[in-house]
Amino acid sequence: MQNLSAVGIGTIAAGGGTPNIKLELHKESSAGGSPTSVNGGGSTIGSGELCVVCGDKASGRHYGAISCEGCKGFFKRSIRKQIAYVCRGSKDCPVTKFHRNRCQFCRLKKCLSTGMKTVQAERRPMNAAMIAAAAAVAASSAGTPLRCHPQLTCRQHHRLRL
Repeated sequence: MQNLSAVGIGTIAAGGGTPNIKLELHKESSAGGSPTSVNGGGSTIGSGELCVVCGDKASGRHYGAISCEGCKGFFKRSIRKQIAYVCRGSKDCPVTKFHRNRCQFCRLKKCLSTGMKTVQAERRPMNAAMIAAAAAVAASSAGTPLRCHPQLTCRQHHRLRL
């Protein structure tokens, strides 16, 4: 049997601003082994990782490449809206943390060249076994916060609890 535990890691901004809290879920085995992270399924990155597009602090693996929130959002908007950008230079503009917003054409070109994929991996629909397991977890954890089935997204888990 496995237990899930939440570990909060946070800092409070100077001047009484809103706290910055990172929450990690860990799975503890009944054998007493060390806890293992269940958050990203391999997409969790170290604190020193940099965005492969602009060099800013990366927040994880997005669209197949380690990237920051800015490049993730830019890539998502560009692909979903199918925007055709035009470079005003020679199509080799610098894409850095400080210059990434100057040329959208070159930024999108670098997103694609560094491995960001425009096609999302196909998601599998929930099968009956997953639904039953999630319902059992939801029933056993009524009133207990932050206990999710590891194969479900929080949205899927929340729908089952309603």
